[in-house]
Amino acid sequence: MRVTLIALTKMITIDELTSKFVENEGFRKFMEDSQPKFKIPSRVTIARYCMHVFNDKKEGLKYMLSTNKQMFSLTTDTWTLVQNINYMCVTTH
Repeated sequence: MRVTLIALTKMITIDELTSKFVENEGFRKFMEDSQPKFKIPSRVTIARYCMHVFNDKKEGLKYMLSTNKQMFSLTTDTWTLVQNINYMCVTTH
């Protein structure tokens, strides 16, 4: 079950969907038809798993950077949407 939750969380993140996506009627109907035994998690559970996936990726990146003896440069860019949502992008060279 945990593997499926992580896969669902990654799908939501990659496709830039909201955690509320799991409450959509179409998604629920699709899951009911394709895998009736799958218990659809709440949006709170999805948000919690987003943090788990983020922390796992962060630790993996920390390990990779600490064991890699090559040099790299970081560049950042920030912007704010009309809805007053802030974003930051970090690029590594």
